[in-house]
Amino acid sequence: EFISLLSGRTLPIEVHPFSFREFVRAHGLELEDSMVVLQNRQRVRAMFDGYLRGGGFPETVLLEPAHLRNELLTMYAKSILYQDIAPR
Repeated sequence: EFISLLSGRTLPIEVHPFSFREFVRAHGLELEDSMVVLQNRQRVRAMFDGYLRGGGFPETVLLEPAHLRNELLTMYAKSILYQDIAPR
């Protein structure tokens, strides 16, 4: 009942995912030039793996512990699948 009363009274806010550079910056590393990348290649590679696994959703990037991040990512995936993809 309350949902029908409130429907249509939302303000959409567009939030874009982080680029990889923004993702790395959120984790405290500035990729200023290729020398920095080479000096930190193991860390950058680990961050890239994390970026591929978790995406660049701003809310999840620094969310700890990992089980909360995974739970939120699962909710995002279900929401995208059932509300955006399936109806089309």
